[in-house]
Order: sequence, then structure tokens, then C-alpha cells
Amino acid sequence: MFDHLSPRGLLDAAAEAVRARRLAEVRDLEVIAAWAAVHSGEPVGPGRRMNPLVVVGGEGTPRVQDHALGEIALARGSGVAATINALADVLDLQHRLPLTWAVVREGGAEVYVARRVARMSRHLPLGVVGVVDAAVARMVATEAPGRVLTVAEGKVIEADPALHEERVEAEQQRRYVGLGRSDEFGLRTLIARLDAGDAAWVQATVMRVAEIITPGHPDASADEVRAIALGYLARPAELLALLVEHETTTDQPESAGATGSAGAAGPVTDGEPLPPSRATAFPADLLSVLRAKDLTKLRPKATLYVHLHEATLLGAQGVARVEELGPRTLGGLQQLLATTQVTVKPVIDLADAVRTTAYEHPESIKERVHLITGGDY
Repeated sequence: MFDHLSPRGLLDAAAEAVRARRLAEVRDLEVIAAWAAVHSGEPVGPGRRMNPLVVVGGEGTPRVQDHALGEIALARGSGVAATINALADVLDLQHRLPLTWAVVREGGAEVYVARRVARMSRHLPLGVVGVVDAAVARMVATEAPGRVLTVAEGKVIEADPALHEERVEAEQQRRYVGLGRSDEFGLRTLIARLDAGDAAWVQATVMRVAEIITPGHPDASADEVRAIALGYLARPAELLALLVEHETTTDQPESAGATGSAGAAGPVTDGEPLPPSRATAFPADLLSVLRAKDLTKLRPKATLYVHLHEATLLGAQGVARVEELGPRTLGGLQQLLATTQVTVKPVIDLADAVRTTAYEHPESIKERVHLITGGDY
């Protein structure tokens, strides 16, 4: 089809194809916006109360009849949520970011970049969103998408710093640490959302521990070693002992730092050691205290419920079930408890019929009820 074109002609065809694609995306958005304009008035008829006007875009965009959203989604062969998102973006571009929209309408910029900017700035009041619009319009046609979005992110903050601080405070309250269910291999997924600075220090600590323990795991991949290193954060006594044991000082030979294996001294640049990492470095006085202290007392305490048939302990084939961790082989259970101080409590036989006539159930009864009805969760 393009065999007759010269190299220059192919370049022109490629540029035109990109522009045509962009203009097709613009037309799709303009059709949705036109449909919204037709259905932006108060609905009439007996079912008007069931068809309210809804706001899909930011401040200053027109409202749209709720039922109209499903109709246009069906005509586009798209989901309702996707259509609502597209409509919100184009309404924001038309009514809140007109300078950016003018560039996009001419095919001069990627539509998805402009839509991302619309979503990033949707929470801003109409009176200040122009700060974002002016900055993005100047560069959206000439700069890389990543650069445009980086600038837009900064301009969103600049447009209303007080509002940004409120949003930061609200997001701080959404920090969490979550655990998935244990799989059949005794593994769990850990997911966390935390301060960016804390996340950086967690990574630095994990990388330092991984550096120390790598020689002891020659057959493990880098990902596996880092996962093992992360486990040390759950055992602060072992973590401190490990870091103290491998602590180096600035008095050591320069080659120690140059090899990249040093802790406090760190790597050496132009013969001078870099400042120690906050994640792994210890002041001298703290080091002496840690070396003399019994760090085993820092181990966390937990109650572990293990369901195990007595025949398994006598050599029969069997599986132990650990509450919240799932089934494990006897060897896997031994590995789980290998680095802990175990206090064995009396066996709780759930087959025993235990009763109480007290108004408040004693803790022993509560524990039995939990073990009988709770199970893994």
C-alpha cells in the first residue's frame, strides 16, 4: 500500500496517521459532549424524578441527565463507567481547560495526556484551574507526555496550596498495611501504603540486609533475597543484631568502603566516605549499648494456634493447620518456629464439653468459641 512512497513520503504518512488518530479521538469526545449538551436541561415527563441531572465533571461543567449516560454508552459499545469518565474529561477540557483543548482539537497533542491533566485538576475550583491550563497548553504539543504530566502535577499544587494540604491530610488517613490469605505454600502477600519517605527507608534497610545475607543464599534470586530481608523487619532483635554484627566504621581501610560492602561508612567517593545512611547507621555510643544488651527481649510476642493430630507427632502422615496461616507440613511448622522462643501451652481439646453458669463467659470459654467458630479469616 505504501510501496510507492519515498522515505520522506513514509515519514509524512506516519505523521498524518498519528494526527488522524488524534482527530478521531477528539471527534469521539466531541460527540459525547454534544450528546451531553442536548441532555443538559431539566428532564420532562412522568419519569423526570427518576432521571435527575448529575454532575460528572469539575466545577463549572454542565450537568447531564442521568439516563442519557447509559444510552450514549450503548451506542458507543462501551461501558457506562468508561463513557462517564470520557464525558467528564471532555467537559473539563471544554469548560475548564480551554487553552489545552484548543491544542488537542487541532491534533497537536495526545488526547490521553490532556485527559490525564483534566482528571488531575478536577478537584480544583474553577477560578484557579487556569494556572494549570496555561502551563500545559504551552508545552503539551512539544514536550514528552511524562514531562507534561510532571509540570501539571506541580501546577495543580501551585494553583491552590491550601487545598492540596487538605488533600494530603485526608490521604494520610488512608495509609494502611494489608495481608492477603496464606496460600497452600505457606506464603502471603503484604501490601502497604505509607509515607514516601518511610517507604524509601524501608527499601534502604531491606537492600542493606539483602546485601549482608546474600552470601548465605547463593542459589536464591535477587527478589527472593529481598523477600527474606524484609522478614527481618518483623524481628527487630535479629535485625539489630545483624546490622550491629556487620557494622563498619570510618576507621577501617578505605578499600572496605570502596567495595560497596560497608555499612556506616558507605561507599567512598574521591577518597572520602559518604555520610552514613539513616536506615542502617548507628552512633558509636548506641553501638556499644546494643552490643552489650540482650536483644532477645525485643522479640515480639504472639499466640499461635496450631491444630495438629497427636498421630502426626508419633510419625504418621499428617498436616498441621495454623490459624491465619493455613495448612503446613510438620517440617514447615518446625521451620516457622525455628527462630523463636516457644512457650507451649496446654492443649485445647475442642471436643471437650465445657460449660459455665457465670453471667460473663471466662476467657477460656471465649477462646474455645473463637477456635470452634472463627477458623481462618
